[in-house]
Amino acid sequence: MSKFGASVVAVVISLSLAGCTLGPKSYAKVSDLKSAYVSAGGACPDSTVLDTSSISSASPILKGMSGISCTKDIGMFVFPSQKARDYMIDLIDGAATASKTGIHMVIGPNWLVGGSGLDNTKFATALGGTARY
Repeated sequence: MSKFGASVVAVVISLSLAGCTLGPKSYAKVSDLKSAYVSAGGACPDSTVLDTSSISSASPILKGMSGISCTKDIGMFVFPSQKARDYMIDLIDGAATASKTGIHMVIGPNWLVGGSGLDNTKFATALGGTARY
């Protein structure tokens, strides 16, 4: 292959990979996470924006988080940091243990989707996260 041909191939490969993301996906807004969830086949017909002010004032690490309730069982949150996400996971795990319910989650660097009926393996890949439970 000529140097010109090799250069063209390198440019084509670079351009084709430019849209790819490596590693887990982050979401800037909870509405972006909801859109991705619905695009992946999730049901969120009558979503409700959650008032997170009381939990944020009780736990300042969560200040800036936002949440949506999709169904009685499925909720999603976007956090200001991974540390805030981890804090919320600990709260959810504690509540699930106390109530003897299992909460399936898909988690990303700054977000989570969770619910006892969530098919976390289905949504992990589609949302760019990791299945957890």
